[in-house]
Amino acid sequence: MDRGGGCPGQLLGGILLPIGAEVAPGTIDSRPQVAVDGDDNILIVWDDPDHGVTLRYYDSDLGDWHPAEQVSPNGEAPQVGLDGSGHAWIIWTYDGDLFARFYDLNTIDGETRNAAITVRDTAAATVSHLDLAVNMAGDAVMTWIENGNVMASVW
Repeated sequence: MDRGGGCPGQLLGGILLPIGAEVAPGTIDSRPQVAVDGDDNILIVWDDPDHGVTLRYYDSDLGDWHPAEQVSPNGEAPQVGLDGSGHAWIIWTYDGDLFARFYDLNTIDGETRNAAITVRDTAAATVSHLDLAVNMAGDAVMTWIENGNVMASVW
């Protein structure tokens, strides 16, 4: 769809995003995940072989992307969820364990993040197939498979 100026793209709320826009130029992104809140803010996470779990945030008030930020130096299969107040949850696995971090995106520039927490230390198991859902009130539910069983946790 051409929205003028010869720039094909998709309209999200009032945001025109070009189709195929690079949000992390020069990196090898794998397994990207995306979450959008009710104010058209966008959070993308991916696992990068050189930089670990990484996020990039589009601030709809500014109309621009914040620089990419490392969530964890190690990890794979990240999932992301946003609530209606600018809070994000990111979960990922590393070495069979399940980790999480909480972000307040209202203070994304230079503010301290909470440290990564181990949600599930599975010395005798392997965590896989993560999924995460966050509602507008901030209630988060994560699911995963552990030793062939579906597991869940509510925050």
